Amino acid sequence: MCLTAHFIDDDWNLHKRILSFCLVENHKGDTLGKAIEMCLHDWGRPKYLAITLDNASSNNGAVSYLKKKTKYRKDTILEHEFLHVRCCAHILNLIVCEGLREFDESIAKARGVVKYVKSSPQMWSMFNKCIQLEEITCKSGICLDVPTRWNSTYLMLERAIKFRRAFERLEEEDSAFLTSIGDDDDDDEEDVEQVVNRRTSKKLGAPNNIDWEKARLFVKFLKLFHDATLRFSGGLYATCNSFFPELATISGAIDLECQNQNLVVGSMATNMKKKI
Repeated sequence: MCLTAHFIDDDWNLHKRILSFCLVENHKGDTLGKAIEMCLHDWGRPKYLAITLDNASSNNGAVSYLKKKTKYRKDTILEHEFLHVRCCAHILNLIVCEGLREFDESIAKARGVVKYVKSSPQMWSMFNKCIQLEEITCKSGICLDVPTRWNSTYLMLERAIKFRRAFERLEEEDSAFLTSIGDDDDDDEEDVEQVVNRRTSKKLGAPNNIDWEKARLFVKFLKLFHDATLRFSGGLYATCNSFFPELATISGAIDLECQNQNLVVGSMATNMKKKI
């Protein structure tokens, strides 16, 4: 568990410090609450207005524990009325994951081709030759995502789209390309996060035109979420004042896309609206 403090000094400069980075026995609410309580005790019981946590039942339990143990102390601010602040970035993550279900197979195919070209120096060299032949001048290279982190999937697809012609040329020139792609075996990650079910059939093959179009629509629509997540994740500037306008903008965009004539985008937006 990592506990980070955000505070202002006498000159109103915002600071960020890691107070604790420790192992906890389990993720039960009381256990997390006790760990936070002990950390704050070790730091001389500083006053704290709010604690930002992901949306999880165990975190709700941790906050309940802290309220119960510290609510009536003299140094408690406003009797902990504003103690529990839910992480905006995590809220967006839950909304996006709900919409990702429409793209599972296409994303798995894109992940497969990226994983394939990064699997060995030989494959990477062959892919670079394809890039040169297609005269692709993109400065940013391809990257492999973490399947349980949608923003990394967004970045993977954003970059992969720029190298689409190189992937298609590699498909023509490498006989092993189609038979080696699509074995999406990230079992360890799947155990950690069940929100996005990425288990698909073995050997999916390379992305086709429909898959690339889905990826393009995915990147176009979710850029709004990606940019908002980056703004919400800032550690050296205030973010609470931007929550409402950001969420209003996102909600409006989702409402608009629910009417999209493209069935894939419309369905994705509808699922997101239910979650939001």
